[in-house]
Amino acid sequence: MADSGLLRNGALRLRPVEPEDALAMWEMESDPTQWIQNGMMAPFSLRNLKEYALQYRADPFAEGQLRLMLVDKNVDEPVGIIDLYDISASNRTAWVGIYIRPEYRGNGVGKKALQMLEDYCRRLLNLRILAAKIASGNVASRRLFAKARYFECGCLKDWLVSADNSQDILLFQKLLNSNPDSSSHSS
Repeated sequence: MADSGLLRNGALRLRPVEPEDALAMWEMESDPTQWIQNGMMAPFSLRNLKEYALQYRADPFAEGQLRLMLVDKNVDEPVGIIDLYDISASNRTAWVGIYIRPEYRGNGVGKKALQMLEDYCRRLLNLRILAAKIASGNVASRRLFAKARYFECGCLKDWLVSADNSQDILLFQKLLNSNPDSSSHSS
């Protein structure tokens, strides 16, 4: 359960993008192991991300997206990024993407970040559904979303193609309701 702040959970918190986050975003966005899964063909430049950070507007419904930096008060730099995108005010839905730096993976950081984001989406944005697109080969991400009680609801066959293989995109979703401990979907 989150402590006194909506976007806090113990030592972890989600906060808006600041101009000084450009280097951390560049390092995370430049991880080539994530490119096929993110649909990227080339890395962003540090200059692009500095401009993005300087011009960032945290207005989820006007912009259709929201980027939050995941920080640990025990560390001097962001440990991850979590994004909402294709936010629909009329349908009250959004897609979620998450990147945790490799050295912070496997210890519950991603799950806590998703829980904070879900609480924020439910309580402040009044969203009713979050969904994620996950490359079939991204076992860690599939495990993360399953542990966070997202259910697999579809598959886009051979959606991602690289020079040496193709992968399906698996669709996961979670119905946000007033009780986060209740079942994530009904039959």
